[in-house]
Amino acid sequence: MLKLQKKNLQIFYSAMIISATVIITSAFGQINRDSFQFQQCKKLIHKRVWQKAASCCSTFTVNYPNSIYLDDALFWQGFALEQQGNRTKDALKIFTTLNNKYPDSPWSDDASVHQILLAKKLTIKKDKNYINLIYNFLSDTNTTIQFQAALALSQLKDKRAIPVLEQFVKSDNIQTSKLALEAIQSFSSEIEKSKISKMSSSDTSGSAPLRKKNMTIIREKLSRKGKNWTDDELYLNGMFHIVPPSELAFYLSMKNKWDRQEWLRRFWVRLDPTPTTKKNEAREEFRRRVLYAYDHFGMAQKNSSSYYPPWDSRGELYIKFGEPDKKANLNKKWEEWTYYHYKIIFKVSAGKINTDSQGIRFNVISRYIYRHNLLLKKKYFLKKHHFFFIYKPFENIKKFDRFNFYLKNTRRSGSKISVVFNFSFPAWNLKYKKNKKGEIKTAYLYRWVLFNSDKKVILSDEKMSDLTFDSMKELREIKIDKNITLNLKPGSYTLALRIEDINSKRLGIFTKDFYIKEK
Repeated sequence: MLKLQKKNLQIFYSAMIISATVIITSAFGQINRDSFQFQQCKKLIHKRVWQKAASCCSTFTVNYPNSIYLDDALFWQGFALEQQGNRTKDALKIFTTLNNKYPDSPWSDDASVHQILLAKKLTIKKDKNYINLIYNFLSDTNTTIQFQAALALSQLKDKRAIPVLEQFVKSDNIQTSKLALEAIQSFSSEIEKSKISKMSSSDTSGSAPLRKKNMTIIREKLSRKGKNWTDDELYLNGMFHIVPPSELAFYLSMKNKWDRQEWLRRFWVRLDPTPTTKKNEAREEFRRRVLYAYDHFGMAQKNSSSYYPPWDSRGELYIKFGEPDKKANLNKKWEEWTYYHYKIIFKVSAGKINTDSQGIRFNVISRYIYRHNLLLKKKYFLKKHHFFFIYKPFENIKKFDRFNFYLKNTRRSGSKISVVFNFSFPAWNLKYKKNKKGEIKTAYLYRWVLFNSDKKVILSDEKMSDLTFDSMKELREIKIDKNITLNLKPGSYTLALRIEDINSKRLGIFTKDFYIKEK
């Protein structure tokens, strides 16, 4: 009897082990199958075979309803339908499903933008039922989605966009501010002209007389008698050439020293070519150009009782573009400055300030040879005073090929929010060296810095990675793949990443802006 019970127990345990093995094997088989199937769908996306890709993703969502790739498949299904042109409503339905079922998906924000664009397209086709869908996005917590919705409504002449656009006119981002103002101006036939004029007067995209008046007022504030300029006064005059009057007037209106310092800090952080380092090359180059312009192109003041800027038109051009590749004297009053890399030739006045853009002109030959250069378009430079600071310190440095840097996923656990970024690139990007053993060795340094919405550093890390390969074949086949995990609170952030090949001049600098929503 006892032997029979032991035998039954052995049979029972054996059955349990077999069942568990079957379940585990089945689970792993499921994971492998859905991963393989999803990759097949992605291949069709990359090949731009939209109809087959949409069908593949649709089949995937049916066959693998519990897959971890389900939200990915829904997004790419909607994208493939959108690309077909005649499946707009179907694409919109898929993106809506994605946002409803997976609100925390990393694809959610992208899906929202596609919803806005598709709804606008359907509204233009006289289907007015979709305009309220766009309007609902005006209250989204993500400012990028808000802005896209407001722009879409402005293009549809819906006045409900105006209050939101007015907020974006005040944005620190120059391009966003400009687009918002232009969108508001599109309502000029429908809203009071006085309101438009008031806003235009505070921006460079306004009418020429208002812009000219603002520039004249600021120029008078910055000019002074005599030649004893302080460095701070010179830097401020230099900012006059690269900052729109509305922004510079706002800066000059600040009475608190700390507020001015904070404004300048945020301004130069936006232009920093290497945000992962403490050194800001753009700011240092600007200061160097300002001092050089003052030393070499200073205004000859005939009357010490008159007010003058610190330099002539050549100084302004030097601050904006830097040292020209070639200079030539046309006569006593004019010089010709050539910038081969930017494909532009300027005719610049010596001893005269650039009033009404008369001190800096385009060479006649330049107009024809470089006629496709956007800088030569009248709407970009001649009719409007163009504000820019051109500085590209790493143009001659080789960059990484096939480099991917993206937000991989966002996970929530109670009050904690974990954000994972991924970067990858082929190992053959790195320059290699062979040691005495015949091994192939490479090394790279990667550093990342996280900024909050005030452009202040809140997290950073730096790591050196040494790699060894047995053969060139292995080097060509290996793909370097790294994750950056961040534990954050809801809000707007910017992640800057720098990859540097230790054995060569290859350099990669990448930034990603992202927003974490509240629950």
